[in-house]
Amino acid sequence: MIGDDGRQIKRADEEKRDAASALVERGESQLDADEQAYRQALCQHSAAIATAQALVEDFGRIVRGRAHAELDAWLAAAAGSRIAELVSFARGIRRDKDAVAAALRSPYSQDQVEGHVNRVKMLKRQTYGRANFELSTRYPFCESGV
Repeated sequence: MIGDDGRQIKRADEEKRDAASALVERGESQLDADEQAYRQALCQHSAAIATAQALVEDFGRIVRGRAHAELDAWLAAAAGSRIAELVSFARGIRRDKDAVAAALRSPYSQDQVEGHVNRVKMLKRQTYGRANFELSTRYPFCESGV
């Protein structure tokens, strides 16, 4: 049923856009055959979608491969794409270019630290409003005894 102001249609359009966006962002190895065919049809239908998909894929390859030398070329391509989201993203990376390039050059990662921070936040959310001594011993925040 459609609401008086078209809210149902707007929600359906947002869901379709989010699903298409997810197809563009994911790597080809993460898609099944139907999703790959749909993404290919989207790219053939719209040059902007094809450009966005190629740029997103290239950026992922640059980050995963730590190819800092390719960053400038990617930033120029993203800025020239005229896709507002990618232009804004490239502008933000340019603002922090030294930090981004250093992160791409560094062999170190913050994955483990981020995992622990995520775990602590999850525990805090689970125990919010129920803080007492008994509960805090049930969910130890630090298992290593530090």
